[in-house]
Amino acid sequence: MFRLELIHGLDKETLDTLYLSKKLLDEIKHLRFSNYLRMPTVKKEIHEIFSSHGFRMKQKVHVDSNIFISGIQNEVGLCIQMGYKNNWYYDMAKLSLLKSDNHIKEALIILPSKELEKFCHTSNVATFELILERYRIFKNMYKIKPHILKLDIKQEY
Repeated sequence: MFRLELIHGLDKETLDTLYLSKKLLDEIKHLRFSNYLRMPTVKKEIHEIFSSHGFRMKQKVHVDSNIFISGIQNEVGLCIQMGYKNNWYYDMAKLSLLKSDNHIKEALIILPSKELEKFCHTSNVATFELILERYRIFKNMYKIKPHILKLDIKQEY
């Protein structure tokens, strides 16, 4: 059996600010998978957990658009990115716009680990490891500093 875990180095105050309760983190840890897994399945499961913890999912970034981020809770924007590596720049642009328009103050980005990418037999994904490297180069372009968390997969023995 395999389980997911949201890895972070955040203190309790920051976790509370981002609405990342122990219950939410535990629900992610309790997701179990026995074999092959697809990224869309992972994203759907994570979406459902955040939705059940007060995030309003699929939120428009502007009233005159059909452009969305994964969710918002109060002043925290959420992007659950399980797709193509270059979509991360687009998510950062969307979060920056929301910050500029005073819709959010904080940004939370969930990215799969390299291990999860391998487990799902996929490639060219915006993995935590890749995006941290790219963020160091491009961070001054954006109007918001995101909290980037790693969604990892672990084997249970």
